[in-house]
Amino acid sequence: MFIAFLITAGLMFVSLFIFVVATYSGFFLPLVDYIIVAGVIVFIVGYILEEIKCFKERRKGG
Repeated sequence: MFIAFLITAGLMFVSLFIFVVATYSGFFLPLVDYIIVAGVIVFIVGYILEEIKCFKERRKGG
């Protein structure tokens, strides 16, 4: 799951970088929008899955 977190963080960083560059240069493509949305969705889904996993482990342990 840590690998998935690294991938998610990498996607977020890349999408943020693209967003900043696109905004700064005033050159905004729909493709960039899709990349940002995809990055955010992957981040949210990964976060939720991680929380569910931790919650299950806590219930099992305690």
